[in-house]
Amino acid sequence: MAQLINDLANSELYKQEPPRFGREVREQCFAFTPGYINLNNGSFEATPLPVSNAVRVLNERIEANPDLFHRLDYQQI
Repeated sequence: MAQLINDLANSELYKQEPPRFGREVREQCFAFTPGYINLNNGSFEATPLPVSNAVRVLNERIEANPDLFHRLDYQQI
């Protein structure tokens, strides 16, 4: 698990210049339908793609060997 967390922390995501706010961040960081303009004030906000991707990677790791994860890896988190 420590390796997975380390891999996420050192991913290419953190080596890139962050997107500019507005249209650029909306298009690069969210999975909104093209043309959708989010006017939400934060009460039901979408999850940013980098977060969704990290959750997916962790979920795949858990599903690949749930016993190992829950007995050993989870304890380290």
